[in-house]
Amino acid sequence: MIVGFGLLTVITLILGVADYRTMIDLDRSADEMERKSLKRTLTDEIYQASVREGNSVRGFLLIGDESMLEADADRQTSIWRSVTQTARANEI
Repeated sequence: MIVGFGLLTVITLILGVADYRTMIDLDRSADEMERKSLKRTLTDEIYQASVREGNSVRGFLLIGDESMLEADADRQTSIWRSVTQTARANEI
């Protein structure tokens, strides 16, 4: 009876350790997915801001409306903010 109880205890400990390691691996995988998602989101923001910037410059060249270039300065700020966040995400 003692041998049977000891065997059950050992099996329970082994399963507990295996479960603990699995949870650690899942947590690391979730962190990696979150980091990749952040990178992709920031990359999309940079792309969209650069497209809007190009449209502003084209609009200014075609129409000559300087207010389009004022909005361009705001877009450049958002591009640099996204670039810095992307650089920080790559360091992690």
